[in-house]
Amino acid sequence: MINNLASQHKSDSASSGVKFDSQAVVVALRYWWKLALPMGLLLGLSTAVAICHLHKPVYMAEAWLLIKDKPDFIIKPLSVDSKKFVANQIEIMRSPRLLGPLASNPQILSTPELENEIDVVASIASQLRIAQRGKSDLYAISFSSRSPEKAQLVAKEVTDAYLAFHNKSESEHDSRIIRLLDEQRAARFEEMTQLRENVRALSLQLTGIDPFRASTKEEEHKKTENPFAALESDIVRQSLQLEYLSAEIKAEEEIQAIDSFEVSDAEIDRLLVQDPRYVAAVAKIERQKGSERDYQKTGHNLESNPQYRQLQASIAADQESLETLKADLRVELRETAQRQYTRTRSDRMAKMKREHALNLVKLKILQDNFEKAKGTVLSTAKQFTGDTLELEFKRAKLAQVTKIHDELYSRILAITTEQRAPERVERFKDATLPLRPVELIPWKLVGVGTPLSFLLPFGLAVAWEHLFRRVSSRQQLEGSSRQLTVVGEVTSLPSRKRGVRLDQVVGDRDMQLFEESVDGLRTVISLDSAIENMRVLAVTSAVSREGKTSLATQLAVSIARATGERTLLIDGDMRSPDLHWIFGTELEPGLVDLLKNECDLDEAIETGFSDKLHLLTAGKLNTSPHRLLGSGNFNSLLEKLLESYRHIVIDTPPVLPASESLVLARAADASIVCVRRDYSRLGHVDSACTRMANAGVKVIGAVINGIPVQQYLSRYGAYGYNVNN
Repeated sequence: MINNLASQHKSDSASSGVKFDSQAVVVALRYWWKLALPMGLLLGLSTAVAICHLHKPVYMAEAWLLIKDKPDFIIKPLSVDSKKFVANQIEIMRSPRLLGPLASNPQILSTPELENEIDVVASIASQLRIAQRGKSDLYAISFSSRSPEKAQLVAKEVTDAYLAFHNKSESEHDSRIIRLLDEQRAARFEEMTQLRENVRALSLQLTGIDPFRASTKEEEHKKTENPFAALESDIVRQSLQLEYLSAEIKAEEEIQAIDSFEVSDAEIDRLLVQDPRYVAAVAKIERQKGSERDYQKTGHNLESNPQYRQLQASIAADQESLETLKADLRVELRETAQRQYTRTRSDRMAKMKREHALNLVKLKILQDNFEKAKGTVLSTAKQFTGDTLELEFKRAKLAQVTKIHDELYSRILAITTEQRAPERVERFKDATLPLRPVELIPWKLVGVGTPLSFLLPFGLAVAWEHLFRRVSSRQQLEGSSRQLTVVGEVTSLPSRKRGVRLDQVVGDRDMQLFEESVDGLRTVISLDSAIENMRVLAVTSAVSREGKTSLATQLAVSIARATGERTLLIDGDMRSPDLHWIFGTELEPGLVDLLKNECDLDEAIETGFSDKLHLLTAGKLNTSPHRLLGSGNFNSLLEKLLESYRHIVIDTPPVLPASESLVLARAADASIVCVRRDYSRLGHVDSACTRMANAGVKVIGAVINGIPVQQYLSRYGAYGYNVNN
């Protein structure tokens, strides 16, 4: 059963949302390839030539450094944090502190890539490349420039500046730590010397023995029986930790005292353009300038226009306010950056001081435990009394101070010795003058630009087809928003047959297939029970040049030949008639004359073509077709014609440009919509069907016209026949 289109009508708004149709790609390739292919080749070749012509060779100079993740030790490993060492060195190379002095070098400023840069430091940092070579400790510092000499210069200067900075900072840091530790060692040595004299004097007074001469085995045995040995070891270890932390804190304080922090103007500019207040002020001025440009394009006598003058005054005031805002924001942002830097340094110092305070508490606890142990010894020891016990305590204190002093001296000796160890950062290779550019031909750019240029015409074709949505297949048309049923597919009418009288056509394969496809359409229509009593059939289309006249003509021929009954073909396209050319007859008198009652039926109907197929031409139109059809004369004419003809086929005008076609189609028993493959647009077909449904036209389906012969044969095959004489 062929569905009635009117029952499936949907609102235009439902079909207005167009989704991407994959068929648009197929149609674009099939319809536009002859034009898109040469254009794509031309564009692709032109792009490749343009890229090569405009390409300026770039030279890259490299200097290699050996950056060890872990340092080499001569005596024993020191406490070092190697986890972030390499990352820190890379950031130091890009830091403003290192690159700042280079930005004032006239030779570096003349580098082509840096000549017009406002922030030279930021530009060098962004263009500087630091990459690890494989999984080794080698790192390449590279810089690229159109000038090979400048590329070598920048790479060499950055490497030299970094090595000088690294060696100086490492040396200064170690020297500062050694000096601070030596100050603490000297204080411990003085304390140790005083305790030593006190112990010697007290020992001589009590025992008459110098405790610092060679000890006897009995005295050595007594020393090993020291009940405070474990506590003394803990106190010494904690005291050493405090000494080291104190040295680090003092070193950091000295660094902060001499290290000044200045925010670069480029960094302030970067923060400025991100500030919401600045962005809002600039946006307001841009809107006002847009209004000013609109006035200048469309206005006249602007100097006398008060609104234009007021707008200019507002722009000037806002620009002045913007300059004031910029100055204020610069001060505010600089202070904020300074506070943030100071806060970071303060946080680091506070963390070190908290750790120092925690270790101080731990030492106090150990010392309290030591005092408690002394009290226990005083209450339980029988062999110590009076001054003898005091001597033992002084000996224990002397042992603690002596061990701390020796450990401090060992640490100073270790740092001093490790200063002579191999450098953790070494120059491996100097930057040399590059002799060849990075690439003679920019293959990557050519490889991207050429295919994109080649595909551009195809992309435009796909976009065009997606926009206009041509009908490319039966499935596409049936799957459209209105679920329009396709009742048949008709091959293309051979182009050499157009304009030739049908009685002069000599059959060949293409013409036979065209006729066969129309016969198949006629069979489908005749066997449909829903239109079993149909006598008047209208053939229409959405727009012109969709093949409806050829279809109507051949369909009328097929009906007359198959039924053997009188059939009339009416040319209802009074604006642009074609049937009289096809049949080689006169244009008038015709339908126009009958509707105006200016002739009889016998005078208007052409019967010379065939006994069973007669023709009613359009006639010569000299008035509005709506006026002719609006009086109801056409319905009365059809009633008269049906008295003489069993079947009537009406070739109507296209629906969208000629709305009188709705009157002709409504007067018919049924209508079919002719859709031309790769020409008709889904939007046009949809709009035409909507108008026909609203006008009460009974549409039995659509016929896809213009199917290529080879595609028709591959889909349906050929089934010839022989006629025996």
